[in-house]
Amino acid sequence: MGKKVYLLLSLSLLLLIAAAAPAVLAAPSLPDTNAGVQAGSGPEATPAVAPQEPESVNRTIAPPGAPGFYIGNGRNTTPLPAADYFAAGSFTFWSWRELEPGRGHYNWGFLDQWIQDQVDAGYQGVGIAVYTYIGRYTPCPAQGVDVTPAWVLAGQDGVRGTSDDPVLVSDQPDGRDGPGCTNFGGDWYLLDYEHPWYRNNYRDFILALGEHLTNSPLRDHIAWVATGIGKDGENRAADNRNGVARDEDFLNSQGLTVDDWITYARDVIDWNRQAFYDGSGFPRIQVVTQNAPFYLSTTSRRAIAQYAASKRVGVSINGMTSDFQGTELCDSTDPNLWCTGMYDQARLYNDTVPVMFESYRYMMGTVNEFYWSMARALDLKGDYLRLSDFWGDGITNEENLTIAEWASQYFGKGFEFGEERPPSIWSRMREHRDPCPLYYVSGLPSCNWWPTNGNYEFYLTQLHLPEQGGVTIPVTDDPRIRITGWDHSQSTVVDKPWHYNTNPYDANLAAAGLFHPVNPDYGIQIEADPGFVARRSDQANGQSKFIFDAADAYFARSQPPAESTFKVIITVTYLDVGNDQWLLIYDSVSGPKPAQVYAINDWTIRRGLNVDGTLPTTGKLTEPTFYVQKTDSKKWKVATFVIEDGNFNNMVLNEANADFYIESRGANGEWDGDEYIHHV
Repeated sequence: MGKKVYLLLSLSLLLLIAAAAPAVLAAPSLPDTNAGVQAGSGPEATPAVAPQEPESVNRTIAPPGAPGFYIGNGRNTTPLPAADYFAAGSFTFWSWRELEPGRGHYNWGFLDQWIQDQVDAGYQGVGIAVYTYIGRYTPCPAQGVDVTPAWVLAGQDGVRGTSDDPVLVSDQPDGRDGPGCTNFGGDWYLLDYEHPWYRNNYRDFILALGEHLTNSPLRDHIAWVATGIGKDGENRAADNRNGVARDEDFLNSQGLTVDDWITYARDVIDWNRQAFYDGSGFPRIQVVTQNAPFYLSTTSRRAIAQYAASKRVGVSINGMTSDFQGTELCDSTDPNLWCTGMYDQARLYNDTVPVMFESYRYMMGTVNEFYWSMARALDLKGDYLRLSDFWGDGITNEENLTIAEWASQYFGKGFEFGEERPPSIWSRMREHRDPCPLYYVSGLPSCNWWPTNGNYEFYLTQLHLPEQGGVTIPVTDDPRIRITGWDHSQSTVVDKPWHYNTNPYDANLAAAGLFHPVNPDYGIQIEADPGFVARRSDQANGQSKFIFDAADAYFARSQPPAESTFKVIITVTYLDVGNDQWLLIYDSVSGPKPAQVYAINDWTIRRGLNVDGTLPTTGKLTEPTFYVQKTDSKKWKVATFVIEDGNFNNMVLNEANADFYIESRGANGEWDGDEYIHHV
């Protein structure tokens, strides 16, 4: 008699197929401010370097701190209640100046009280981010350098304006001419990051901060510290945007090369490791480096991520949105582009070091944007997600809170040694869309250069196998979308129909009635929409299956594997269009067989994501049925299957090594109509 393993509630298999900067002091950075990268022409000033295999270390300890949402709660404010927003932690930014106003004189009491206030508000962990420069949007009359202590800016002689100051005067004047701005046309100051006075004192401050926090009675509540390297604490030196200033170009002209910047960033990482890690290199408090932007060349982003991961330092990446371009370039054969995308570092190192993301209301301002952005963050296996200036009027609603409740169950979960197992695994059907409307960009921006391809998935992988009839076509209810995939000259997907579709608009998706852009200027979808981008079978070309492979680690097998039996819940969100049938074929202990349908219900966010991890109490079928009979209601539906005798040992479609598939043909093998799937 084989051992029977139950994975019903706490370990349900959820198949989701998709159709469906200092916030107080500074405006947040855009996902990528390099115009060349956004236009698809490649990065500026990229030195020729040969690709190197990323350095890494195996993650041998659990992600430090409490994984999950971290809400930006400023000083002198009442923190939002953690439980109300399914948040694990709270964070804020601290300037060097406010924590060390005089040399060796520290304002730890202010910091400690803030930490205590967050703990009292129910947060499990807190995050502390440091910065020393904030850029040209600084409110008048202050300048960006003024977040570095005045005694540092005055140099060793203590007199501001003399030759020993760690300050440079930009070749572009102060352009602020608003109320209270009296320096219009005057000097704009930049930090001299290589100046010994600046570097030595900043190192001493980091070491002092580490000494204080690692010995704090609140240490167990301190989840992470973000390195303060450059502008807004991020891995760039200053502004470098047309229409603002080209300050990084000026710093480069003064001798700060890309290699110099990488060396400086590595030094700051090392100071933080010295401050917050023990002698064997393990974190006493986890350090992350803010590595979304770059200094002059995207190769600096790659080099800093490689170094950080090799030192057990996590990567923090700003700008989480539902989609974008220039994000994943590890398939590029150009050594100057290879693995320089903003999200490449997450793909490369999410099994090595903690990965953090950040986003704002202005990036995810509708339910649909939040819905898809959270799937994207989890697809990248994020441990932490910072929500800066997000919750509030117009955004705090039942739908967004449901999405937050769902996502909070997966951050930091996985199957690496020391990680907590996730409650379920899932796949959301999607593909990159061009153009890709963004909540903060007017018009329909072109997104046709190195995007993220394919589904957003969490340990459940859809296999695209033409020889097995497993090609599914990406489609959308948005008539403005030109293509799915991308057709730039560097594209790697134009020969892959499961990515690339030149006619993606589908009237069947539109008939579900959920396509509602917020306004003509920005065109962002409002409510959560499975038809935002979904997948359909392609029976016309002999492709009838959605094929899936579940992570082997999800199933805790006895030895030998064949002796294990698994009870599994599978939910599938599908479009009820037409009057045809479809089946779910799975790997049972007796071989491939159709799964019994337990219930069919109208789709809601909570049902489709199976947020509660339970079987539905409505829509239950009264007779044993092994196929889904559609009724042409034009609605999105959720079919729930209960499997009592699962094997899930890669025995379905032998050449495919799959665990189950959705068969769009009828119960008797009829080619009776295509299926549209959103989330499995």
